[in-house]
Parts: sequence; structure tokens; C-alpha cells
Amino acid sequence: MKPDIKYVQDLPDLLTAEDYRQESSPKKIRLRIKTTEQGIDILGDSMYPEELEIMFRQLDAREIRMILCG
Repeated sequence: MKPDIKYVQDLPDLLTAEDYRQESSPKKIRLRIKTTEQGIDILGDSMYPEELEIMFRQLDAREIRMILCG
């Protein structure tokens, strides 16, 4: 089953200033994982959103929330 993609206004920023300065280093994904009454909530942040989305799809996410950056 494909996850619902929802665009939202804001999500917490998990990347640090150091992460942006080290752009040429290996691709980095930062995660925050917590349990809720509805299940597991995984927040991910990366300069490589396509890899992050692939990971969430492989985890069978029901919903992926993302913001438009630019």
C-alpha cells in the first residue's frame, strides 16, 4: 500500500549547521523515533529527500509528511 503524501507548513529541523557544511561527506539522514498511542512516529531529515522517502516507503509508512524547501 502506498503511503499518503501530505505537505505541511513546518517540521522540526534535525540537521545541524555542521551537516550543511559537510555536504560532500557521505549522505546523512537524521532520525527521531518515538512511540505514540497510534504507533511509531519517525521524523527524518536529510539534504537527500529522495533517499529518505525511499526508506519510509520500505518501512511501509501509512503517511509521509513533508515540507517544500527551496
